[in-house]
Amino acid sequence: MTIKIWPGAVPSALDFGGRVRPQANKVSFQPAVGPTIERRRATVAVRQHEVSISMGESAAAAFLSFYEDTLQQGTLPFSGLSDPFGVPRTFRIAGEPELAEQTRGLWRVRLKLEEMPS
Repeated sequence: MTIKIWPGAVPSALDFGGRVRPQANKVSFQPAVGPTIERRRATVAVRQHEVSISMGESAAAAFLSFYEDTLQQGTLPFSGLSDPFGVPRTFRIAGEPELAEQTRGLWRVRLKLEEMPS
């Protein structure tokens, strides 16, 4: 499968706001006696990022086209964005994006991104 690339017509400056959540990957057991036993559920867990992007009207339209057509409603992963620490990553959009017009011609797009394991 070919990884899609974030479109150049859409800003890549993300407002992360410090929201990065590692996926829960621990399971705990309380035996009849002794301390709680904990272990990992899986060898790989994703990080979830809540981001927002401010953009103009044409960029918002380009984003919608990218989401609906290129990413097939967000089911495909893409590259071209970096995590809040500046490391280029591959992401997938989790859930549905939210687009809201802030002022005439200025839009804010809110996304939940899943960082794909490398």
